Amino acid sequence: KTVYTISKYRGDMLSYSKFDIMKKSLYEKDEVAVEDITALTFTRNGEKIFDSVFDVATSEWKITWPLNAKADMMEFPKFLQWLSGVTVSEFIEENASDLGQYGLEEPSYVFDFVLDGKQYGIRLGSKTDTHYYAKMNDNPMVFTVSSSNLNFVDLSLVDLIERFIYIPNIADVEKLVIEMDGRVDTLLIYANNEDKSKEEFFINGRKMETDNEVSLFRGYYQGAIGLMADRLDFEAKPEGQAEIRLTYTMKEAKPDKIVVVEL
Repeated sequence: KTVYTISKYRGDMLSYSKFDIMKKSLYEKDEVAVEDITALTFTRNGEKIFDSVFDVATSEWKITWPLNAKADMMEFPKFLQWLSGVTVSEFIEENASDLGQYGLEEPSYVFDFVLDGKQYGIRLGSKTDTHYYAKMNDNPMVFTVSSSNLNFVDLSLVDLIERFIYIPNIADVEKLVIEMDGRVDTLLIYANNEDKSKEEFFINGRKMETDNEVSLFRGYYQGAIGLMADRLDFEAKPEGQAEIRLTYTMKEAKPDKIVVVEL
């Protein structure tokens, strides 16, 4: 029949709900690395934006749909960094009867990805001032995640790919033919990464003799390979003759011996 007191700290623990004591990590293991993710499909407002995979052979991320391209190594990793580090901010509701109130019937963003060989899916719905409502896989729990590191989700696809049209190392090219403004320039390239003194460059049969001529030759080559995309148009149907044509003959086929870029 004795009445006792306990510390407020201990007493407050008794008021915790199930949500307060649930683990806020979304994955089976606590420490997830970017390297654990090997594939990612991203959907925005119901429209699939891209499929991507990690190419083990080249140790590079590649976009595989709607085009084949290397992923940009400045912007694309933001997806992987967020996915590997995301945690629950707050559990909201279990077995919600109305996912629409959280924007999760038609989510704003969907991440379908493979982590440690296992398929995951994160859906983000409506946004509050500081958070997004979210669901994970088929788990019945609605929770929130911080919106502070999600400024990358509205990037356009062109910002997520390597934007250089074709950028071969000069040492891998034996000839470049540039057709532009009614003229044709043929660049013969004998580059040597191991011994620069053995390098030779010719334009239209004329050897570049001086340092200045070699510098100008390299500048011309760099201008050719420096072409960058600024937008993508998958509905375009190019017709007629190209205004500019760049024809590369490679020393080795990787995978093509001849590569043609037309503008």
